[in-house]
Amino acid sequence: MSITLPRLGQVVLGSFRLERRLGAGAFAVAYLAHQLGTDRRAVVKLPHPYLLEGPQAAEIRRRFGVEARAASRVSHPNVVTIYMVGETADGIPAIAMEFVEGEALCTRLKLAAPLPLAELGALGKQLGEALRALHEVGIVHRDLAPSNVIVCTRSRELSVTLLDFGVAKLLDAPNKTLGPMGTPGYLAPEQLQGQVTPRTDVYSLGAILWWALTGYERPDDYSDGTLLRRLGSPLGPDPLQVRPDAPRRLAEVVSRMLIPAYERRLSVEGFLDEWRAALDATLAEQSEPGFAARTRRQSRTSSVGVEAVTAPAASQSRTVAVVVGNSVLRALTTSYLQREGDIAVVACDVRELTRSNPGAYAAAVLDADLPGVDVGELVQMLAECYEELAVVVIGSAEQGGAHWMRAGASAFVQLPEQLDELRAEVARALGRRQTTGTSSSGRLSTPMIERLYDAGQLHAALDGFIGEVPQWLADVNLSLTNGELARASGICQRLVLSADSLGLTDLARLARATCAFIMDADLDGASGLTAALEDEYEKVFPEVYALMQCSRPAGVRP
Repeated sequence: MSITLPRLGQVVLGSFRLERRLGAGAFAVAYLAHQLGTDRRAVVKLPHPYLLEGPQAAEIRRRFGVEARAASRVSHPNVVTIYMVGETADGIPAIAMEFVEGEALCTRLKLAAPLPLAELGALGKQLGEALRALHEVGIVHRDLAPSNVIVCTRSRELSVTLLDFGVAKLLDAPNKTLGPMGTPGYLAPEQLQGQVTPRTDVYSLGAILWWALTGYERPDDYSDGTLLRRLGSPLGPDPLQVRPDAPRRLAEVVSRMLIPAYERRLSVEGFLDEWRAALDATLAEQSEPGFAARTRRQSRTSSVGVEAVTAPAASQSRTVAVVVGNSVLRALTTSYLQREGDIAVVACDVRELTRSNPGAYAAAVLDADLPGVDVGELVQMLAECYEELAVVVIGSAEQGGAHWMRAGASAFVQLPEQLDELRAEVARALGRRQTTGTSSSGRLSTPMIERLYDAGQLHAALDGFIGEVPQWLADVNLSLTNGELARASGICQRLVLSADSLGLTDLARLARATCAFIMDADLDGASGLTAALEDEYEKVFPEVYALMQCSRPAGVRP
């Protein structure tokens, strides 16, 4: 008998009624729930059913047990509170925990980084104290990242809550893992070797504070191999190279948190002491006469310092900027371009590209589906303001090369089908000039699908999509683990058709790329893209769910 997740409206753990699905990760599904007899909302986490039937079932049950044990040891205002642990009527392990109001830290940083000094100081202090509480009872979180932190403003002050002990390791527990676990960009080097210490969390906190301090997220150094190459290095990166006008003392603390050699890295106690001292010194410095004038002078010259880092001085005329939102596709693109020895490749974001000095980059590779960006307008702006910059747009076949050429691009390359042609197109583009035009793109094509479906059909299609995709993603992972490539490819093809029918271009493109890797028997590449598929599904789920609710025919109950 197969195991199935409980339905919405069902009561689990005795008193928690499931109201709606919040999201899903590689191992678990999270639901918003209401505790009967109280006004309290909660989050209920349940592992994917297929994990409890396959060869990893014992490990998944163990991990849920570890999370429950970890959470029960800690009571701290900056750590999520666990209400109840147990099993559903069908024997699925379940955890009910505090529902925390606010927004994910990654959302706040994307919109507001670098943070004001007061928020930056509170973020470091509260997360540091949360880690100290974990470490005092023998727990290392192992996956501290902005997506696992909720922030809100209470009484005009930032309030921070640490979530998700799903990959936490108890220091006294057996060393069993499913491989290096953590979030790329926030993964400490020693985790690649299976080593975990409390200073592992300090490294991840340093990566968070880097973004909050400089305004730029740490790169995905796991996918491109640079994290492995830095193992044992005694020197941490300098935030002042990215943001020269950042508070110097705070930058020094962040740099010491990111030292690859963990034995030289700050402990959480050392961090808290130095962070408080650096904040006090920074506040005192900012109160000195003439501080504002010095800051304005630094701001006027800061772009020169940033460009010295983001666009290497060597062979500037051959430097290519890669602006790709998806981390796996970005790593794939940069690695292929770097095979040309005379081309310097720099991964950056739209802000870095558009703030660069003319001539800093000879060419730019732009993702046609950059989230939240009208790439057509971006191409046109680059053509008008950076006349010597050649732009190569990458995307899926449906987007069409002629469309982008009219927008001002020098070339259009379909990925992953034409990956081998990317280097040649970039090399040819380095000597071209551009024309102008207009275009636009989007994530969920609501007008298109509303033309294709009536209300009843649309509701059924969206409901089927939400119901099927999490299981498809889980089955792809399991099939790859078991070496069942034909089955994994078939599932990905169904995902392509489903995503295309709803105009979900990012999801469809990633599914096509996964199929291509599977056909080439590249299991590492395919596995990397399945993580990107899961991330993309979590991003589109709220939009799809909202449209499904709006399209519900009269008389159909939620």
